[in-house]
Amino acid sequence: MGPTGRRWSVPRRQCAHCRASVIRAKRRKAENKAAIESSNSYVVRHGLPPDTYRQF
Repeated sequence: MGPTGRRWSVPRRQCAHCRASVIRAKRRKAENKAAIESSNSYVVRHGLPPDTYRQF
């Protein structure tokens, strides 16, 4: 079932687009692992930026 509780129109295991999307996400996460860890450790050490520096 999908996240809304409805059945998928195409079973998720058969959807090539879904498989490719998951593979790309895993690859991106692996490629950016060092940058993500660096960013997380910076936030742990220094905290989140003040509201004045936020872009949103």
